[in-house]
Amino acid sequence: MQFHLGKKIREYAKLKGIKHTELAQRIITSKQNIQNIYRRESIDILLLVKICNVLEYNFFTDYLAQLDFDVEKEIKEVLNVLKQSLQEKNKEIEYLKEIIELQKYIR
Repeated sequence: MQFHLGKKIREYAKLKGIKHTELAQRIITSKQNIQNIYRRESIDILLLVKICNVLEYNFFTDYLAQLDFDVEKEIKEVLNVLKQSLQEKNKEIEYLKEIIELQKYIR
């Protein structure tokens, strides 16, 4: 499910009893801009900081919580790529060793 920041802000403002006109005044913007913010899925970070301060709520936490971070999976993928690269390098080294050994017989 897509996180809709504007809806979340509207819900929290309503919960706090802050109408969009008051929110607009407190973050120094227009009533129409607040209505526009409520329709957006994302907003400018500096604007969000102002809204967080006025509503006394950290919307960044909510946004981060909905992200699907699988650090262990990412680490395993990176390790597999490195392991594969190392195996390829080892094959190259063995091949070069064979070439060097063969060159001894040519001289």
